[in-house]
Amino acid sequence: MNRCLLILAAILLLPGPLFAEEGKVIRVAVVVGNNHGAAQQEELRFAESDASRMRDVLLKLAGFKEDNVYLLLGRDHDELEQALQDVELRFEDTDSQLFFLFYFSGHSDGYHLEMNGEPVPFEVVRKWLRNTGAKVTVVVLDACHSGQLISVKGMRPGPSFDVEMDGDLRAEGTAIITSSAVGERAQESGRIRGAFFTHHLVSGLYGAADANGDLKVSLSEVYAYAYGRTLADTLESLAGTQHPSYSYRLEGKGGDVKLTRLTNNAALLVFPKNVEGAYFVVERATDRVVAELKVPTPNSRRLFLPPGDYRVVRRTRSKVESSEVHLEKGQTHNLDPNTLVRAEMELPGTRGAGVTRKWMLAGYYGLSAEFMRRMGALSSGGMMVMRQAGPLELFGRLSFAGTSVDEQGFQYDMQVMEGAVGMLWKVGFRDVHFLGGPLVGAGLLMQDIGPGGSYTATTMSAGALVGVELKVFEPVSILAAWEGDALFFRRSGELINEFTLKALLGLGWEF
Repeated sequence: MNRCLLILAAILLLPGPLFAEEGKVIRVAVVVGNNHGAAQQEELRFAESDASRMRDVLLKLAGFKEDNVYLLLGRDHDELEQALQDVELRFEDTDSQLFFLFYFSGHSDGYHLEMNGEPVPFEVVRKWLRNTGAKVTVVVLDACHSGQLISVKGMRPGPSFDVEMDGDLRAEGTAIITSSAVGERAQESGRIRGAFFTHHLVSGLYGAADANGDLKVSLSEVYAYAYGRTLADTLESLAGTQHPSYSYRLEGKGGDVKLTRLTNNAALLVFPKNVEGAYFVVERATDRVVAELKVPTPNSRRLFLPPGDYRVVRRTRSKVESSEVHLEKGQTHNLDPNTLVRAEMELPGTRGAGVTRKWMLAGYYGLSAEFMRRMGALSSGGMMVMRQAGPLELFGRLSFAGTSVDEQGFQYDMQVMEGAVGMLWKVGFRDVHFLGGPLVGAGLLMQDIGPGGSYTATTMSAGALVGVELKVFEPVSILAAWEGDALFFRRSGELINEFTLKALLGLGWEF
């Protein structure tokens, strides 16, 4: 769901030689992730892990040296200021040109970055960035309302990024990419365990955005890829669509900036262009999703990956398949669809990062039509649990209801305890799913007529349930269902068969 994550701003002050000769251009980055915003804001789940993913791709494929990438996770205002001052002091006397990238993932109100509840005004961040002395600055903000930064700075949207990279930087200035437009929320998802924008941005940098097949990913390519995938993933979101934005103020000439590329130390994983599905690549050492891409596409898609062991998971509407892949340095590995084996509908991960959830526990309120004369509608409360088993949901519920009845002067109290189990089919997309299937139940009817005594009868039921599951935000859903049952019980020695309708409304928690 939603993820008012703050800024994903400033991605490319772009020019230059991301892969220039050593000594001419120095690439430096400050990468910030902070899950904690103001006191009234919900804590983010993935802002800090998103920042770590961004750092990894900069080190592996974008030519940044480890001691030139500052990673600040859960830090405060003072530590951010200190890191930026350190960049200024370290490189103020160098003869080299400085290419500087600033990435932030966290909370924002559109005018401030929020770090552990402390607001840092955009204007202050702009001042710190200017003081680094970088010839080209790239700012990336993944946060709610981050598009406001573009308006605040008075920068104009540009049709493309036009910067040459060769032996030195031929342009200078600033480029900004934000995860959302003005007034929009940046959203994160438990399915991918990250923010939509950063997830697709990083996937693009690993090669998913290489539209022209030159084994390099340019700024314009990765922006176009992240824009399209983020918008597609949020089309049906309750929080609304999310439109990444960019602007730049650069002077100079040149071609498009190359951010990442296939290096001699990396391997190439090639996906078949005619076997459709969403592919997730999971790094085995960390159980973390490295990249995602969708096939088919006009051209074969390739990812540039560090050597190591991976699991490739392919997901379609009806099934999930996976395959283990070992990549060697400099190797080109063509993924063979025949090696994919049917798997449970879950992405591997120590934190339970699933394509679909396994369990849901919900509390609910129910309202039943009368099944005994003059009893009236019967209110109930209960708990239900659903467990995913492939395309089905195993369903169970327990409920208790009570009412008082006045039948032409004959008064009594009625309590009903009931349990039911069933199998539900689940269909739908994104945040809305429809459920339906058969169920059977058993229970007790308890009638208390005061001095006249009390009576208990066993009930059996068989029926069907249909409903809708509406995702509010990860991991909370609203459940609305309608149930029709044939109810069997004995009254005065006679077997009674009644039909009853129930309406259920619940709030569920996925895990």
